[in-house]
Amino acid sequence: MRATTQDRHERVVQTIQANVQAGVDHGLLAQHVDDVSNGDGTVQIDGRTLANFGSCSYLGLCGHPDLERAALDGIKQFGVSFSSSRLYAALPYYAELEQKLSEITGGHVIAAGSTTLAHLSALPSIVGGDAIVLLDRAAHSSLHLTTQLLQARGVPVHLVPHNDLVALESMVEQYSAEHDQVWFVGDGVYSMLGDIGDNNAIIDMVARHDKMYAYIDDAHGFGWAGRHGRGVALSERDMHPRLVVAVSLSKAFGAGGGAIVVGDCELHTQIMLRGGPLMFGGPIQVAELAAGVAAADLLLSPELGRRQERLIEQIHFVRHRSRELGIPMAAWDSTPIWFVRIGPLEPTRAVGRHLIERGHWTNHAGFPVVPVGRAGVRFTHTLNQSLDQLNDLLESIAEALALHVPNADVVDLTELETAG
Repeated sequence: MRATTQDRHERVVQTIQANVQAGVDHGLLAQHVDDVSNGDGTVQIDGRTLANFGSCSYLGLCGHPDLERAALDGIKQFGVSFSSSRLYAALPYYAELEQKLSEITGGHVIAAGSTTLAHLSALPSIVGGDAIVLLDRAAHSSLHLTTQLLQARGVPVHLVPHNDLVALESMVEQYSAEHDQVWFVGDGVYSMLGDIGDNNAIIDMVARHDKMYAYIDDAHGFGWAGRHGRGVALSERDMHPRLVVAVSLSKAFGAGGGAIVVGDCELHTQIMLRGGPLMFGGPIQVAELAAGVAAADLLLSPELGRRQERLIEQIHFVRHRSRELGIPMAAWDSTPIWFVRIGPLEPTRAVGRHLIERGHWTNHAGFPVVPVGRAGVRFTHTLNQSLDQLNDLLESIAEALALHVPNADVVDLTELETAG
């Protein structure tokens, strides 16, 4: 008997549950943090102090005194929360934060409760008419989720091979003859492997094709890259009228929430007046808004340049030392995100446990986060860590691979496919 779609879905769900439960049983997933020390980049989990290589606070701003002071002052003035939809009333922090983010990015900015809520507010509001969406296979799961809403409305969504600009342009040319809008949707920095999309080429493609638009999720590039931390997607380019960039305010930025950056006033208005989560959802919390204003001030100050230099030094160190040790990274792009490709889940879990025993907390990743058979260990680094801590981690990874994955080898990124 042929399996139904529901049967296949149920098997996938059961596989996901089994994989996650195994990760929990091995002490690699769903662990509770007992304490945090931002000063040396460590966390305490189950009574053990571990160097925290799972944090996305790349610039180390999560414990910056200016952000902490601003958050406390905001709470003292407005309370822990201001529980009103922004459609009716918003704290003054919103306007101040958006103005500063506009100065940073060079676009029109709308703050949102998270990057995912930014997607859910923006894409359904501006992808209209006779549109089609071309979605990078490796795009963040929140983008896959949001494009499902577009599909439910009748908008065709086609997957594009990861970072394949030739295939993308061919599809743009084909569908431009059939649709009023052709949207490319992808990431600025891909969050699992740390590889960078060819953002400059995509923006050039938008300029060449009158019906093409681009929506880039730069959650992991914003804050630490580019002038004023404007992000990887905009590090070398200005906003284009048919470009939309979503960013995170809870990673390198150090505060909380997300934001949408657009180059066209009409698109800005459409999102503000049509975006469901913006109109009906709860606001960004008071402490996050206040800290966001302080974070924006820091990005606009000379301090950012000094922090960027230190982060780039860390990135160069990881790349050089990993190659010396023969660690099989899935990508070697200049980001603070690294993925050690292993393959099967069992040795991946063994490596994860080995790293914990050596005092390092990392992110073990298997299906559905990555495709079946492409499991590995993802780690990130922040300015709260030293080069000595990074060296200890890399030596521990090399040791773990030799013990548990003797045939580990580099995987070609061009073969990447998503689990979905």
